[in-house]
Amino acid sequence: MDLPNELLYQIQDYVDGIKDLKAATLVCRLFQNIFLPAYLAKCGFHPRGAIVNINDSQGFVAFQSYYRCTKLLSLTPLIVTFSRDVNTDIEALRLASGLACLPGGTFRSISLGFSRYKPISPGPLAKLLAILPRTQCLSLTIASCFVAEQLLHFPVLPCPSATWELTTLALDGDLSHPHFKTMLSGVLQSLERLELMPLTNLRSPNQSWEHLLDDVHFPRLSTLHVREDISLHFLLSFLARHPRISVVRITGTSLKVPSDPAGRFDLHSLSAISGPPSYALAILRSALNAVPLTRLTLQAHHLPNSSIFHEVLQCLTRCHTLETLEISMPFGGMGFLVGDDLVPPEIAFLNIKTFRIILDGVCSDVEDGDIIVSISILRLTYQTQMSARLH
Repeated sequence: MDLPNELLYQIQDYVDGIKDLKAATLVCRLFQNIFLPAYLAKCGFHPRGAIVNINDSQGFVAFQSYYRCTKLLSLTPLIVTFSRDVNTDIEALRLASGLACLPGGTFRSISLGFSRYKPISPGPLAKLLAILPRTQCLSLTIASCFVAEQLLHFPVLPCPSATWELTTLALDGDLSHPHFKTMLSGVLQSLERLELMPLTNLRSPNQSWEHLLDDVHFPRLSTLHVREDISLHFLLSFLARHPRISVVRITGTSLKVPSDPAGRFDLHSLSAISGPPSYALAILRSALNAVPLTRLTLQAHHLPNSSIFHEVLQCLTRCHTLETLEISMPFGGMGFLVGDDLVPPEIAFLNIKTFRIILDGVCSDVEDGDIIVSISILRLTYQTQMSARLH
């Protein structure tokens, strides 16, 4: 074609139909370079800045052509949302098709957010999970993934290649199916941060944890985030098998106190614990020796105000040293900060440097008797200082 490129770019402005734009991208490489950006934009697929975001059917369709872009973004985050308005199975297959055509390393992190109201079928899920190792992403998050149990025998998921250096993995949803066990087995050597939020087998939750973690070992794992329905004995056994774990986070709001396990465990490698006071205390009480911590975060917003002070003190008496203490509580919970004579003398030797209070979204750092209040809105922190005395 002898038309100058400038004229072709002007013609592109008059082509409005998605089908026409897509057809134009298939004519030749020149047309692809000219019409592909317009086609992707028309479908609502906008790689903005350093993030690729897909959240509707047009975006999934356009993503299948993303690999033909002449200038692919490198090492960017990919955020995919399967809303209630899309066919989860079809869009998962489209996503898998698009990912299969891209070179490894295109995305540094991948986040897949499913709708718990639209479960994905085992077949499409297996195909999508089988493609993920090829992306060579370093961080993977799969949220609210519930599997529609339509088959008695689930498709076999090949074990990920040993060359997949995944360092961060977060799984949330129906994790009792073999796909996720296979995925964990494929990243044993590289994983450093693991978050597991299984929401199945609620009648016997320990079966989910044992299915996922009973016979695996992560030599580089340093951070573990789990739900409070994990058996305390199972958690402590897992920590004992993984001496490099330094950060443990427990999510939950139950008032139930975990039963003490038989025996004591060597937990000297722990440096940070976060969770409900009852669970944090159970972990600390199960240690062979008092644990030297750099950070203790107690989620006390679900507790009655009258019991917060007692719960916090119990945890502190089990620490050898502590640099930062964080407590989240209901706004009225500030009333527990009374009476220096109620504080055990051994706590004074912890040398706590930072004491932070989180009151229903308001974060307060206590220094020299004053409160520095920082209000977090959409992860943007604005700080203002208040002359409020603790009493």
